[in-house]
Amino acid sequence: MGCESSKVQATESATVQISRYQEFLQRCAPSISLISDKEAAACLDMWVDSFQADPPNPMFLWIVKDERLSKEEQRRRLMLQLRYMLDYVARPLKQYGATLVIRDDSGAIQAAAGLYMPGTCKAPGAMSNLMVVGLPPVVKYAPRWGTLGWKKLDSLKAVDRAKADLLKEVGPSWYLQLLGVKPGLQKAGYGRRLLEAICAFSDEQQMPTLLDCETEWHENYYGRFGFRTWRRVDLEVKGCEEKMPQFIMLRPQGKAKAV
Repeated sequence: MGCESSKVQATESATVQISRYQEFLQRCAPSISLISDKEAAACLDMWVDSFQADPPNPMFLWIVKDERLSKEEQRRRLMLQLRYMLDYVARPLKQYGATLVIRDDSGAIQAAAGLYMPGTCKAPGAMSNLMVVGLPPVVKYAPRWGTLGWKKLDSLKAVDRAKADLLKEVGPSWYLQLLGVKPGLQKAGYGRRLLEAICAFSDEQQMPTLLDCETEWHENYYGRFGFRTWRRVDLEVKGCEEKMPQFIMLRPQGKAKAV
């Protein structure tokens, strides 16, 4: 009952949150704007391309990894599941989040960042969203995940527990769920521009910002924007020697830092 009440409150405040974000972007970052409903599919396409770029996203690659299969078959499984997973992770953003985009002159999305708003029921993670909106289909197609894939998906609950612990400590926060740049434009400053806008808005609103990432490179990169690692969670499942680190990171409110 309490969870549902929080969701209602979050929904009621969504219009205000979105309005504030839009006004801020127009004033301080006019090259960035909020996504329109009709752009959702194009944004998902861009995120899929971004996460499957060489090298592929390490988390998704770890989920489908099976040493008994050829690298080509593992790659095929990754391509098969990536859109499915990203769709379910991104879908709640329409109701509970804000998605910032950078477009080219033709209007095509070049980069996007999806954030959950302060006041949502909890920090939704990949496993939570799969359970909320589509667990039966996931089970139906479980063989596609590989021998250990389903167990690895289930292990993501540990990340959600860590997020919940952090939210209890810091209170309402923005949560950066997805950040992607179109292949060919990566390392060209698009991600930096999105992060600078996200951090500047959080500073203006005096709100913390949270995220999680999978590599030390990303941990150091986000550190340049004032994020610090609050907790490291090493995901592991029986039958797989490789662990997958997850860095749960916090940028305290008002944490301005030059990049």
